[in-house]
Amino acid sequence: MKTKFVYVVMCLKKSHPVDVVGREIDLTLNWADGMCGVMPVFTNMKDAKKYAQKKYEILKAQIINLEEKEQTD
Repeated sequence: MKTKFVYVVMCLKKSHPVDVVGREIDLTLNWADGMCGVMPVFTNMKDAKKYAQKKYEILKAQIINLEEKEQTD
């Protein structure tokens, strides 16, 4: 099985520009009651670096599927 990783930027911007059907808009982030946190997570380092803009650290995290049965030899 291939190991899967994600890249977590250790900051959160209140809004972030996104492209919606060829038009760039600011996406404002909102929190719901009871939410304990939110972090920007990317599937590749390139996009994480673009978001972090050399201002914030990036954490590489391994994805672990807890529902898969543990394999034994």
